[in-house]
Amino acid sequence: MPIDVKTASYDDPVAQQLIAEMEIDLSRFYGERHYPPQDPATWSSPDGAMMVALYDTQLAGCGGFVRLDETTAELKRMFVRAGYRRRGIARAVLVSLEDTARKLGYVKMVLETGVPQVAAQQFYLSAAYAPITCWSPHDRDPTSVCFGRELAEGD
Repeated sequence: MPIDVKTASYDDPVAQQLIAEMEIDLSRFYGERHYPPQDPATWSSPDGAMMVALYDTQLAGCGGFVRLDETTAELKRMFVRAGYRRRGIARAVLVSLEDTARKLGYVKMVLETGVPQVAAQQFYLSAAYAPITCWSPHDRDPTSVCFGRELAEGD
């Protein structure tokens, strides 16, 4: 089935629907919690990006990144709906986000996930991410696990 990854604004209702579903999905690990309001501008060029994925025209997942520093993008809001997992959607979103980050001049991508999210950790390891020391505020959270990788040309 074809996977179509498209740029979206962070405040687009489709992106917000997926982010809300992600919060519900994460509650199985961490209990109910909500992300603070975001400035959509930080999730768009030249600082960041937000993308949604369609699988055979059906809304399947999302992901984005924001600027962590001048050379580093922070991957955030990666999510694939349960019924669409293990079909290459997360990989397609990640590749699109990495390509966009390179075009915006980033040379490194980092991310934070959680200790109980073993499948996510395995996914990032399979995508050439390596464990790194967490940065603030994640460095104070005992449930945080952080990963990073260089965004070399041609990856």
